[in-house]
Amino acid sequence: MKVVVDTNVFVSGVFWKGPPHKVLQAWESGRFRMVVSRPILEEYLRVLVDLAKHRAGIQFERALELVDMHAEIIEPPRRL
Repeated sequence: MKVVVDTNVFVSGVFWKGPPHKVLQAWESGRFRMVVSRPILEEYLRVLVDLAKHRAGIQFERALELVDMHAEIIEPPRRL
């Protein structure tokens, strides 16, 4: 199954435990294939950087590396 993970779910799963974290664990264990576009990756990064500014010591780079290495990166259709 291919899944697009909402930015709120992704960010919550990186920073906190709970259902969003379980979604990321399911992806990590191969229960689904994450599908993202470059604009989605940019949104993940923008939100993670913003949150990290307000929380000292937060490391999120590894999560983005995993997405970049293991998610299926697609080209979104062009808007008319």
